[in-house]
This record gives sequence, structure tokens and C-alpha cells, in this order.
Amino acid sequence: MAADDHGLHGRLRISAPMSFGTRHVGRMAAKFASLHPNLEVIIEYDDTKVDLGRSGFDAAIRVGAMPDSTLVVRKLCEDPRAIVANPDYLEKHGPIMKPGQLREHAAIGCQNKRLGEIWQFDKPADPPIPSRVMMNNGEAMRGMVLEGLGIALLPMFIVYEDLKDERLLQVLPELVPEPLPVQAVWPPVKHMPPKLRLSIDHLVLAFGQRAPWQ
Repeated sequence: MAADDHGLHGRLRISAPMSFGTRHVGRMAAKFASLHPNLEVIIEYDDTKVDLGRSGFDAAIRVGAMPDSTLVVRKLCEDPRAIVANPDYLEKHGPIMKPGQLREHAAIGCQNKRLGEIWQFDKPADPPIPSRVMMNNGEAMRGMVLEGLGIALLPMFIVYEDLKDERLLQVLPELVPEPLPVQAVWPPVKHMPPKLRLSIDHLVLAFGQRAPWQ
């Protein structure tokens, strides 16, 4: 598609989660903006689920199952997760070969969430022991794991390069839950504005071609 074939103009405002957005949404938004030079594109990164109607957003990127909602949903890709550890940590504290060994290891905690809510598996297993280190962001949790302060259950889109380069190792891959859906959502409208329709189509195509963690 040539630049500005559709004559888009005005403002497009999208909310995206912090880690996923800064890693993967930004460059796709930049490509879309370059195709439509008369369109103002605003991406706001925030891990809270904003009220799209009240906050003035055209759409949002959401990771995870959607509760009953009036929002329109379109799937972009999937978010597998992985239990990861620093190789030096495993050498010091011992390998994790069985689910029962998790309780012998400290987890990097996710602030404002109980470990039992984070460490939910499809098979019976006790969660690891709580950690004195708590973070409220996946990138920050990754940093603590790289420093060898414990293990963490993290999105593959954050750690896939670390796993590829063996900075981190995946443990108990058979234990992790099903992947979470990554979706674009927007309030229902009688006539979908071209800027919204084309931006969603752009994201669907981009993630379909460029989701290397899948």
C-alpha cells in the first residue's frame, strides 16, 4: 500500500501494555504512521485497563482472556509463557527437574498479585516460595532473573531472545499454562472509522508475520 492511499487524517489514540507495547507495538505503529503522514498516531503505554470510552482511546491492546465485555475483540497473536532462571542461579541452587522442586526456589514476585494467582499451572504443582524481591513490571522481573535473584514465570515475548542466547534457561516447559491471547479491542461503533479499521488490519498483518516468540 502506498503512503496515504486512503487519505487518513485526524488522530488515532491507542492504549498498549507497557512491556508488550514498548517491545513490539511501537515499531508497528511507526510503520503505520509513515504510511499515513496526515494522521496523528498516539500510543500510550499503561498496564492498567483503561476505560476506552471515557479516556478517549480509539482502541487498546490487551493481553489475557477478556471478561464479559461490550468491547469488540480481534485476536492479534498468542502470548506463551515460560518459567525461566539464570544458568548461574541453577548451578548454585540446583536444577529444577520436577514440579515438586519449585517450592525449594524463590520466585521474583509480581507486586499487587499473590504468587498463587501468578503461578497457576495446568498440572498439579506447588508454587515456589515467596521472594523478598517484588516488581510490578515484566521487564523489571526479567532483570532480576538475569541477576540471579530467583526464578520467574514470564511472557515469552519478553524472554525469547534470552532463551535463544542462553542468558536464561527454561525449566519445566511442560508445566506452564496455555498461552494467553493478545487482542485488539475497541468500543462498538455503527460505522467503523477507516483509521481504526486500517490500523487494526495493520496490526493483525504485522503480528501474523512478526511474532518470533511463537
